[in-house]
Amino acid sequence: TYNNSLGIVTDYFDVNLVVNECFDLDLKDLAYSPAKVYAGQNIVVSANVENICSGVARNVSVELAPVTNSSFDPFILLSSNVVELGNILPGQSENVSFVLQPISSAAPGIYVFDLEGDCLDCGDATSDKASFEVLGVPWIIVSGTDFSIAARKDSKELMHGDAFSFSVQLDNIGEEKAKAVKVRLLVDGGVVGSKESFIGNIDPDDSGSAIFDLVVNHDAELGDHNAVIVVEYIDEVNAEKTVQEDYSFFVNQRPAESPIFLILLLIVLLVVLYFVLKLVFRQLSLRKANLK
Repeated sequence: TYNNSLGIVTDYFDVNLVVNECFDLDLKDLAYSPAKVYAGQNIVVSANVENICSGVARNVSVELAPVTNSSFDPFILLSSNVVELGNILPGQSENVSFVLQPISSAAPGIYVFDLEGDCLDCGDATSDKASFEVLGVPWIIVSGTDFSIAARKDSKELMHGDAFSFSVQLDNIGEEKAKAVKVRLLVDGGVVGSKESFIGNIDPDDSGSAIFDLVVNHDAELGDHNAVIVVEYIDEVNAEKTVQEDYSFFVNQRPAESPIFLILLLIVLLVVLYFVLKLVFRQLSLRKANLK
């Protein structure tokens, strides 16, 4: 429509339109169950495959492929890595899922997989990345205990008044770092001294030691003094964990003083006295001889 000298003129033209069907897919609503997975535990990776075009998507399939590693190792694939969904109508969607299990020796870390959706008439495949973290668990054990008596290094018999160092050896036999590790010693009043030792972090396949400087009270009862070794640390999800192990300190009767030392001392004194008296009498004899 336009204006000229004669007035308003309207022209009409024929336009031919060709509407072609399109074929395209979209991967969305990617989900993981459970949200946190540990070595040896199954995880389900799922997504919705939607037909976002006007044509029927025929022979739709979705494939799961590893990205972090060249193979699925260290995972066991408990379902097929290719799922056939058949045909999907325009605007409709289908759910697809894959089941994986990290083996018990899988290293903690983030693993990435590729999901690729395709159909018979699709020009380009659609893809999305699935990534999740495999968690390891720290596992702290008390692997050994020992003590050393200050006055008697070769003795393992505690007696009244003994000062001694008590050591606790810890090992992390898990797959994750144990954080803020500390050891507390719960024992009755018969044994006194430092009762808490902070170690810090213990890496997997590593160890740490807690040292306590203790003294056996002079009035401690003879026999067993029960104790509890309490190990506290922070795990992989920042939760507090506690490990306890029972221990016992045995207080022995201190033996009576041996008379051997006193006898030896007396003998030495008698020998000295003998020589002193002998010298005195000799001097007296010399003086008498000089007076004559």
